[in-house]
Amino acid sequence: MKSAIEAIKWPQGLEEPFALRSCREAYKTLVGELKEIDARQNAQIESIGKQIARLKIATSRGDLKMARGVHKKITTKIARIDLEKSTRLAEQWDKADKSFVEMVDWKEFAVRPKYIELCEQMEALAGSKNSPQQQAEQIKKLQQNWKKLDALAPDELWQRFQAAGEIAYQPCVAFYAEQDEVRANNLAQRKLVVQKLKELAALPEQEQWQANPDWKALRTGYAYAVKNGENLRMLIDKNHVGLAKLLASKAAK
Repeated sequence: MKSAIEAIKWPQGLEEPFALRSCREAYKTLVGELKEIDARQNAQIESIGKQIARLKIATSRGDLKMARGVHKKITTKIARIDLEKSTRLAEQWDKADKSFVEMVDWKEFAVRPKYIELCEQMEALAGSKNSPQQQAEQIKKLQQNWKKLDALAPDELWQRFQAAGEIAYQPCVAFYAEQDEVRANNLAQRKLVVQKLKELAALPEQEQWQANPDWKALRTGYAYAVKNGENLRMLIDKNHVGLAKLLASKAAK
């Protein structure tokens, strides 16, 4: 476009036609946009270069966690640029990527026996005589140990470990389901007790009750509610305390 515009030798002193002026403006806009694209590209290349340097450091240290994170970031950024425009960066990335893959392979090879050992320990829990609580705790401990291994587990070992964990957890399923049911029933009972205490606490405020107070019935209802509340290990709420003080003040009645 530039050469085509320059080829037009428009006489000086004469106003340029609209089409020519439009071409000049379009060319100027295009040049500006291309400069912005190049600037962004150069900034991305510089950023990737720094990330590659971090990847090299992580790889040399054997820090797989850090290396994985940096490698993932670089891979995402690399996909957004044209590596053909930066041969040097492409070479740096190729070397760093190969070193990373070699480290991952070595780490996985080194920890494979540990993964196998954890699989065997999880499988052994299937015949354990542990209580449900102990069984769940042992399963959790093995799962935590699995996560601590600084490598990516082979898929077949991960599937084996998962399957063994599900089998080992079977004795816990019924136990915890029963515990959930007990908790749900207790919660329902607690709500009833709290409601009863609120109703009893409101009685002395009612005109009908004040006209003919029945302290004996109030004490009986209170004692019953408190007994059930204590059996359910309830916390003493303000209604409970307030009603207890009220009954204590009327002990002589």
